[in-house]
Amino acid sequence: LLENQQHLFFINFNEAKIGFVQIYKYDDKKNDILIKYNNIFEYDIFIGDSEYLCRGIGTKIVNYVNNYIYDNYLCNCIVLRPFDRNKIAINCYEKCGFEKVDEYIGTDTLGNKEKIVVLLNKPNKWI
Repeated sequence: LLENQQHLFFINFNEAKIGFVQIYKYDDKKNDILIKYNNIFEYDIFIGDSEYLCRGIGTKIVNYVNNYIYDNYLCNCIVLRPFDRNKIAINCYEKCGFEKVDEYIGTDTLGNKEKIVVLLNKPNKWI
């Protein structure tokens, strides 16, 4: 992937499109932990129907996307940055081998201040 380029994938479950994943290169500031990595990737997951939440689908998606990134991109690690209030997602990510390495105050898409958690996954750290 080139800088400022994203790959977008739909999430299909039982032939229904229930959400999407977008993968891109991490290009934000690096803290002391991330500075040692040259090629960091990041992704966002969105499942749009609450019927599909808390059913283990997110865990399967995270593990699949991690494998996909490590298999298809020259990647040292993966970073995810969910809002701190998204406890269900954070628990899913930690279950899949991500570790909390930082947090900061950022903004959501509407400009509201939010606490953001930085989670790191290194190769061979997922299930």
